[in-house]
Amino acid sequence: MPQFDYTSNLMKPALDAVVTLNSGSMEPPSTAPYMLWMDTSATPAVFKQRNGGDTGWNALFMASNIIFNDGETKIQAANVQEAIEKIKALIDAHVDRKDNPHEVTAEQVGATPLGHKHTLSDITDAGEAAAMDRATEALVEEGVDNNTVVTPALMKKAIHTFGSRNTQLITEDCSFVVPAEKIWVEIAGGGGGGGGSFANGMHGYACGGSGGSGGNCMVEIGGLTVGDAVICKVGSGGTRNPNPAYPSHTPNPGVPGGESAFGDYVSCTGGTAGSSATNGFGSAGMSGRVVVTNEKNVVLMKDFSNCGIAGHRGVTPGGKSIFGSVYGAGGNSVYLSGHSSRDGQHGKPGAILVSW
Repeated sequence: MPQFDYTSNLMKPALDAVVTLNSGSMEPPSTAPYMLWMDTSATPAVFKQRNGGDTGWNALFMASNIIFNDGETKIQAANVQEAIEKIKALIDAHVDRKDNPHEVTAEQVGATPLGHKHTLSDITDAGEAAAMDRATEALVEEGVDNNTVVTPALMKKAIHTFGSRNTQLITEDCSFVVPAEKIWVEIAGGGGGGGGSFANGMHGYACGGSGGSGGNCMVEIGGLTVGDAVICKVGSGGTRNPNPAYPSHTPNPGVPGGESAFGDYVSCTGGTAGSSATNGFGSAGMSGRVVVTNEKNVVLMKDFSNCGIAGHRGVTPGGKSIFGSVYGAGGNSVYLSGHSSRDGQHGKPGAILVSW
């Protein structure tokens, strides 16, 4: 393998230049991209590197007396590990400070403090936002929208307008005289009767199903002619079928409720009856149906129909209507045990409430 004597006078000048990083007060006479030069024209000397285009020098760092100064401790650059540990300690100490060293409270950075208040005039888009979300009088009158805001002025008007509406409760068949071009009708068919219960053993138990409510709803009817007559029909409540006296074997179910109708605009069928039960639980009666028969003038605002409840260990309530348990509700059934029998309750008759 060939070897070379680096102490030879032939290579000594070149090696000296490499070993001393081309040090001198003037740049090397010949340059190349990325070559190194220790410029001693400044004090302390500056370590430089030729740029990639071989057109100039980039200063990297000062060659001696490099120190880290935190205002209290000077660390010689030769002890790099000590410098790193010192920097980390200073950073940790800064992070742990709670005395707001950067002065960043809301007041110091110009922000509005917590708990501040604005007047309406301070909010430039308040009018636009309020107008966008405000309910109209028509929406309040309709009474089914939940996505808008009612202003105090509109609320006051609504209370005086709607709170003073005229109403007529109809609980039997009649001819109703139309009082206004637009009216609101709440209507319920008769509730279904509750199923009978019959327990025929020492350890037997029974509970018939309760009756369903009559179909019931609220509608708005417009385009009417004042003075016209509307034929109203009110459905009867489903009766209970009395159980045979003990020791008969089979109790009777309830009877469905009757249909209610407001002319040819809307009708509600009666609720079905709860089934009877012998040593067990009966099934629930179903609610009646709502039928809008004049879709041109009628708006269905809400269907409130409710089914009954299957028999269980306790009083089994019938389905409620828009009138609660007063009109159109299904009849209850009662839980029994041992040697006993009991009739289901009557369903409640239907009703019609007209407002204008």
